Amino acid sequence: MWRESYVRSLQRAQQQGQVAPDIDVGDAAQALVAQIEGILSLARNSQDSDTLAVGARGLRRYLQWMGTP
Repeated sequence: MWRESYVRSLQRAQQQGQVAPDIDVGDAAQALVAQIEGILSLARNSQDSDTLAVGARGLRRYLQWMGTP
């Protein structure tokens, strides 16, 4: 469900010129789900709130990278 939601959002962002046209939105959506699930799992296992902060920064950088130049 997350993946499909991200695909739709990324497609809209591409149409609006906010995401580069050469980004494969299916692959990007899958990567986002994997990153989020991984970050949550690491934070849960480590019981370290800094893990969430580090993960959020990484996600932000990934989303910025997808943006148009």
